[in-house]
Amino acid sequence: MSENAKPRTEAGAQKRRTTRAERRLMIKRRRRRALALSLLAAVVALLSLCGWQFAEYADFRRMRAAVEAEAFLAGTTVGGVDVSGLTLDEAKARWAEEVEPAYYNRAVRLSDGTEVTASMLGYESNYQDVLKAAYASGRSGGLEDRYEAVLQAKAGVEYPVSRALYTREGVDAFVRSFAAAVNAEPVAATASGLNLATYEFMFSGGTPGKRLNEEKLAADLMAAFDGGGTAVELDIEEVAPPEPTAQYGIISYMITDASSSSTARLHNIKTAMATINGTRLDPGEMFSFNEVVGPRTKDAGYRKAKAYYGMQDIMEYGGGICQVSSTLHAAALGAKLQIDERHEHGRRVWYIKTGLDATVDWGYKDLKFTNNRDEPIYIGCVVDDNDRVRIALFGKLEEGDVGLTEQQ
Repeated sequence: MSENAKPRTEAGAQKRRTTRAERRLMIKRRRRRALALSLLAAVVALLSLCGWQFAEYADFRRMRAAVEAEAFLAGTTVGGVDVSGLTLDEAKARWAEEVEPAYYNRAVRLSDGTEVTASMLGYESNYQDVLKAAYASGRSGGLEDRYEAVLQAKAGVEYPVSRALYTREGVDAFVRSFAAAVNAEPVAATASGLNLATYEFMFSGGTPGKRLNEEKLAADLMAAFDGGGTAVELDIEEVAPPEPTAQYGIISYMITDASSSSTARLHNIKTAMATINGTRLDPGEMFSFNEVVGPRTKDAGYRKAKAYYGMQDIMEYGGGICQVSSTLHAAALGAKLQIDERHEHGRRVWYIKTGLDATVDWGYKDLKFTNNRDEPIYIGCVVDDNDRVRIALFGKLEEGDVGLTEQQ
């Protein structure tokens, strides 16, 4: 080999060595670049994964916050009222204060001025149940289901409320109560006195009664609330009081014969009866023969006539008036009055049955009885054209009133 060829060979070898070194360097660079790209890809992937997880977590938190809020879902209306964002208690308070009064305070005025509200007629509303149902939306099931309810509510969801301005039971109860205050029984006139000329009662007072047409009021109230009416005319019938004369008359009477009496005795009988005639006894009042008739004296207009004194006949002023007290006693028994004092004669008298007589003696023996009835009674006395002693007790008739009959 020539000398010129040797340098070329070394140069070639040097070149080859250089080429191999560069190649190895290039390979290292490529490896580093690949590693860097791998690392970058890994970082990007990791960041992407973190971002996705963060987004997922953010969505989770947002969903949970939406479904766990203690308030109505956005877009919720109940009975046309927006309750979005309100708590259940806040919604109930709002309804109780602002919504429901507009319904249960709706009123109809009766013709007597009485204002009748729906609350008085059994007003009903299910708003509380509806509020609870609306509030429960989105509060059951899984998180995604609950959140789906949230999203649906945002589009708007309405919960209708049912109301009844009245119930039939409520209307009937009100009408019964109102009728009890309106209705009044007629009051018959009461006896104010006895006409002694005709022995007919004189009457005073007496008022008509009132009777409400309950069926019509109930129907009119329901029609008014159904149709938006505001007034109802009451139908109240006037009830005439009963005819008082049908309730008053002779409670009891007694008739005894005095036709065989002397002129003086008959005079004394008429004198005593004149003082008794027309006497009124109020309920609980006591009658005293001696107090009403008074002393039987000459100055009082009495004459001497035969009278009983034990088993003897004597002449004294006022003789014969025991026939008046006996006849009156029999009439009082017939009326079932309370006999407080009564004395029998010492012997049988001829003008009345045994057991019915009642002797009187001024300051010593008296005839007393009490009006134990609920109404006043009047005593009517007269000696008729046949010289018969007629005494009757007048008053308001009661069941079982049976007067004693004429002495035979």
